[in-house]
Amino acid sequence: MEEITNKSHVVVLPFPIQGHINPMVQFSKRLASRGAKVTIVIIESVCKSMPILDSASIKIESIPHDEFPPATDHLEWFRALMSNNLTQIVEKFSNSEYPVKVLVLDSATTWAIDLAHQLGLKGAAFFTQSRSFSAIYYHMDPETVGLQCLGEQQMEELTWGLMTSKFYFLWVIRATEENKLPKEFMSKAKEKGLIVNWFPQLDVLAHRAVECFFTHCGWNLTLEALSLGVPIIGMPQWTDQPTNAKFISDVWQTGIRDIREVMEEEKGVMQLNGNNWLRNH
Repeated sequence: MEEITNKSHVVVLPFPIQGHINPMVQFSKRLASRGAKVTIVIIESVCKSMPILDSASIKIESIPHDEFPPATDHLEWFRALMSNNLTQIVEKFSNSEYPVKVLVLDSATTWAIDLAHQLGLKGAAFFTQSRSFSAIYYHMDPETVGLQCLGEQQMEELTWGLMTSKFYFLWVIRATEENKLPKEFMSKAKEKGLIVNWFPQLDVLAHRAVECFFTHCGWNLTLEALSLGVPIIGMPQWTDQPTNAKFISDVWQTGIRDIREVMEEEKGVMQLNGNNWLRNH
C-alpha cells in the first residue's frame, strides 16, 4: 500500500455485527498508518461495547438509534438509519481541513455506493465474505434477508451442552440476545464459564489456553481461527456460513461439527492443517 501524502479523509461503514466490524477496523488501521484520516461510522449500541481505538487518525461516529427491528427488517432499518446520518457526517467535514473524499462500504450495504456518488465521493466496497460465496451471489439472484439469530430452543440447547461438557468456556452473546438464556444459567455458568457482549477476538484466539473455537463460521471469524491455527467447531446458520463450514470441514480439514473430535481426538491434525493453510496463503 502506497503512502498517502494528501489530506485524505476516508469514512468507513461496516455492517453492525462483529464479524463485519473487526476486519474493517483492521483495514482502517492500515489506512491510518499510511497517513489517511479515518472516520468509522457505527451504531451506538455496538459502539458502547467496543474497545477504544488508540489512534489519533481514527475517530468513531456513534449513531444513536431506537430498538432493533425484527430480524427480517434489519437491513432496511440500517439503510434508513445510515442514509441520513452519513449525509450529515460528510457535510460536517466539508469545510474542515479534512473533507471526506472516499466512502469504504461493507459489501453487504450495496445501497451505500449510490449514496457515495450522490455526495460526490469515491466509493469502494470492502468484501467481508469469501470469493467463493461472492461467486455464488453473482450467479444467483438472492432475496433480501434479515439478520439471523438463534431461537430460544437453540440457545437453551447450547447452554446446557456447554454446562454438561467438561470444558471451560468463553461465550460472546449480544446484549439483545441475553433474554433467550435460561434464568438459572447465568448463575451456574460462573463455575466454569464467562459470558460477555464483546471480546478482542484475535487476542483470545491467540491465547494458549484456547483449545478450539465454536463459531457460526462467518468469514472473518474463520480467517482469524485459520491464521492462528485454532481448530473450529462449526454451527453455520445463513448466507455464507454453510459454504465456509464446507471448506473448514471437507476442504481444509481444520474443523468439524463434533466437539469431542476436536477436543479429544483430532485437534493435532486440525492444527497442522491450519498451519499448512496459512503457509499456502
